[in-house]
Amino acid sequence: GEAILKSSNLYKASPAQINIVNEAYLHIDVLLADILSKRKGMTENNPEFFHALISLHDSGRVANLVIVFIRRKKAYSLGVFVNVDLFTGGYEELDWVQSKETKDTASLRIWCNNLAINRHMKQRRAGPYSVDNVKHSMDWSRLANETHTFDNDEEDDYDETYWRDFVMGNGERNKRRIAPKLVTFSSLYPSCDMITNDALISCNPVLSMRAKQAPVHLFYG
Repeated sequence: GEAILKSSNLYKASPAQINIVNEAYLHIDVLLADILSKRKGMTENNPEFFHALISLHDSGRVANLVIVFIRRKKAYSLGVFVNVDLFTGGYEELDWVQSKETKDTASLRIWCNNLAINRHMKQRRAGPYSVDNVKHSMDWSRLANETHTFDNDEEDDYDETYWRDFVMGNGERNKRRIAPKLVTFSSLYPSCDMITNDALISCNPVLSMRAKQAPVHLFYG
């Protein structure tokens, strides 16, 4: 069968070129098949699925992903969070989540993206997750917002005192709580180009990307 991961050492570039030290390919379908093969009662064969990258760790070696798929026979969908070592192909299952009902292709993709955004907010302790000693049972991905510009008050996204009353529901027992602000994508993903975020989440081709804090401009074509 096909390996979950392939890697190759590439040639050394000239001084005028970017030097690529290592290249790795992660096959999500093979990874999901391996995960399901180790779970009792999982009889799905090539289920429809989507995945989203949440974050990278250990200088980009370990990828934190979420994979969601439909269980047609059980009439619901499942999602699994995993850490994958891109050099060795080894992985660790972190959490499993279940949807309330079977999702169609479009809603399955949206659910996957929301799970990824919510987990990334939690990892960065952004918005409501900046408040300590609170069990967060809600999906806060609805508070993430793409503005296509830098957020002038990004510091508030990580200020516990700014979010505590909203999270604790102080003074709003009988009405819907309103967030003090939205958490912008430029705050959640500080290393990404703010202009292309909308293209990324809408799955449109990205022809160029400029680094936010470095004199680097990448072109694709």
